[in-house]
Amino acid sequence: MIEAFDIVAYLEDRSYDVHYPGEKNVSQGWVNITCPFPWCDDPSWHLGINMETKKYSCWKCGEKGFITQLIQELEGGCSLAEVNGIIDEYQDLTFPELKKEALIRPSTLHLPKGSSKDFPSLHYNYLKGRRFDPDFLVKKYDLYAINNIGEYGFKFRIIIPIYFEGKMVSYTSLDVTGKKAKEDKYRNCPNEKAIVPTHQCLYNFDTVKDKVLLVEGPADVWRMGDGAVGMFGIKYTLEQTNLLLSRKERVKKAYVMFDAGELEQQQALKLAGSLNSLIPHVEVIELPSGDPDDMSDEEVKKLRKDLGFD
Repeated sequence: MIEAFDIVAYLEDRSYDVHYPGEKNVSQGWVNITCPFPWCDDPSWHLGINMETKKYSCWKCGEKGFITQLIQELEGGCSLAEVNGIIDEYQDLTFPELKKEALIRPSTLHLPKGSSKDFPSLHYNYLKGRRFDPDFLVKKYDLYAINNIGEYGFKFRIIIPIYFEGKMVSYTSLDVTGKKAKEDKYRNCPNEKAIVPTHQCLYNFDTVKDKVLLVEGPADVWRMGDGAVGMFGIKYTLEQTNLLLSRKERVKKAYVMFDAGELEQQQALKLAGSLNSLIPHVEVIELPSGDPDDMSDEEVKKLRKDLGFD
């Protein structure tokens, strides 16, 4: 159980220089180490690991993510199967029962207040402006809209439900004003309100059969169609990759197609490397520029045919 993973025992067993709350640069609820990522040349201990959320963040280079990715880096690029083994090995046997009970998720998901099937012209035209058929998307992906009257933080957004085995387990949302910063373009359901936290889900996963096309976000999925799955960004979690192994019809081929940027391609190669030992055929598809959402209908049709999705 990843919630009970004993980070300190793991780091100390491997002789990492661990720094604790109260020391310089170390906040309550965190432990710090020197950032292990090759692009960070900071000699101090600016990489913090949150003991509860199991997320890490380097205050110097900005690298952040989930503990599974950090373990892979610390272990020199080990597979996710090996990460699972490490997590199983370092379980905190004193993990309190009250903590386990607090992790029980709600049984029913409630969309943000103000969610409606009536799409205002702002939302409708936003989708049309991105070359989508709004009526088709709303029906196929069960989309909702929130206009100026609705829950704080979700106004002027398209609400995007996330399904697993036919059940809505979480949601994300997409800003339609174009005024939000890149990091706030998508906003997820708060973890405590989700049946399954967003970053443990795969968007559009129910359409996967024996092959999968892994892309970054919901809009990429809408462009690529069935069999395409959104990772909610270029970072990935152990729960997401484990989902690919959970199907009765095992995934035999996985294609990773992230945006054309350098960082995105680095992460695509990293994800492909993690999946190599789990899935027989794994391949990274590099785009010459832009992202999957920029592709024309003809390009999408050809790619799907070439990869065997149609």
